[in-house]
Amino acid sequence: MLLFALITLLFAFQAIGLRSYSALSLNQSDFFRPTGIVDLGFQKPLNTSSLMCNITVYTLDIGLDFASSTNLTVTGSGKASIQLDAVLRMSKDWYYLQNELALSENTQGEFNASFLVSVWNLSSKRSTFSPQFSVPSATIVSTPNGSVLVYALNVPFLVRVPFSFEPMIFVVANQGQITIHFYDYLLQQHFSPFFNDYQISLKGMQASLVTGGRNPVNYNLYQCVFGGAFDHGVTQITSLDSQMLLYYLNGSSYSAVPEAVAYGYDSAEGVGGVAAFPVFINGVPQVILSTELKGVINLWPISNYFVKLNISRSSFLLIANSKFWVPQGIVELPALLGKAVFSLPLTIEPFNKTMFELIAPQVLQINSTARAVLSSIEVNGLPTNNSRISGYVFAPISFFFSYTMQYYVSVLGPNISIQGFYDAGTTLKADAPPRLGNPITPMSFYGWIGTFNITSVSLRVTVEQPIHEVAYYKQSYLNLYILIVLIALITLVTAVTIKRDL
Repeated sequence: MLLFALITLLFAFQAIGLRSYSALSLNQSDFFRPTGIVDLGFQKPLNTSSLMCNITVYTLDIGLDFASSTNLTVTGSGKASIQLDAVLRMSKDWYYLQNELALSENTQGEFNASFLVSVWNLSSKRSTFSPQFSVPSATIVSTPNGSVLVYALNVPFLVRVPFSFEPMIFVVANQGQITIHFYDYLLQQHFSPFFNDYQISLKGMQASLVTGGRNPVNYNLYQCVFGGAFDHGVTQITSLDSQMLLYYLNGSSYSAVPEAVAYGYDSAEGVGGVAAFPVFINGVPQVILSTELKGVINLWPISNYFVKLNISRSSFLLIANSKFWVPQGIVELPALLGKAVFSLPLTIEPFNKTMFELIAPQVLQINSTARAVLSSIEVNGLPTNNSRISGYVFAPISFFFSYTMQYYVSVLGPNISIQGFYDAGTTLKADAPPRLGNPITPMSFYGWIGTFNITSVSLRVTVEQPIHEVAYYKQSYLNLYILIVLIALITLVTAVTIKRDL
């Protein structure tokens, strides 16, 4: 568990508006979607009784809030949420569960905070909640297909960065009753941790948290994400440095979710300006959330090459000024994500003379026609030819990796043979002769056949993808036909002349 540094308890609670049940949707804007770790179970559907997320927030500054992802009318500023969400299946009944930390910024890095629990009935069958677990501050709202429960912890508290938040959802079946536990653990530097355990009950014999497939509303999922304002709006995040893990109960222990994407789905609550980038720390996948990084959509699993860093002591690393903490061991940064090549600055902050070894692969082979080649590594701004670097950290040390994309090119023709990998952006030129062979039955240029199908004899292309071109010729019999006609005319004229002379 990455519980790290925290700060203070007690202060201001703000009223939280109820969400609209009809707001649950997959059609979210690409720019304002919940962002973090999302397992949709596409490759490996799962059933579990418990989910747990850990997110450490080092810096956070919340910007403007908007009405929705499709209506960017400013409604306020400084509100966001951190959510652990799951879908609960009970026989033919489905429920959407949210365990949420709602944040409202007072000053930069200081927030009024409250816990929010939501349970939505996704089934067409009517559903009610067992009242013995409802406390006075819980609100139960009737909907056409049953009940929606929203519970706000009525204990105000103040949160300052850095803080660590660990929400959990787990379900227990006992004697025809399903109990859902929403557990929260909040840790701040120099202050005692804060706990919350809220429980509700549903009638049923069996229940599990599921991914994969669809429920009556949308997809089943597990997700731990940054979301927008907790009154079903979206939020622009101005500054964020954090790292996040999402676990599910796998037998008797917790394991990282086996697949993940960066964008999630929720009740219209999204964030803008936040990117997710995966790292693997001692083999465990997690995510850096940042406003500084360029993120990716597919987080893991990835069949990939990694820049590997082996460090002897716990340290802070910075990627493009985005800070995250790593323990002793091996840190792996994906060097290739889809077509995006890892070319970012990496910095190790000093921590008790940390010993390190850094290994960067020379070639990242994407497939038979595309690869990335290590072009340079800079150490503290100075170039080096080594792809394996080791030493001690006495002061901040920075590395910059630069990979060049290359594509395989094959351009073939008469006296033309261009074959091999070429850097992206390279301009290639080839000129095919208009004609080949004897003048009677010449081979005439027909065009370049392949990637671009150019008809001009002059080929001018920029390498931005694999290229295969072959100069294609067709044999021309026109001159032969003309010659035959001429010979026939000459023969005819000669015959007429001879006859006349006779």
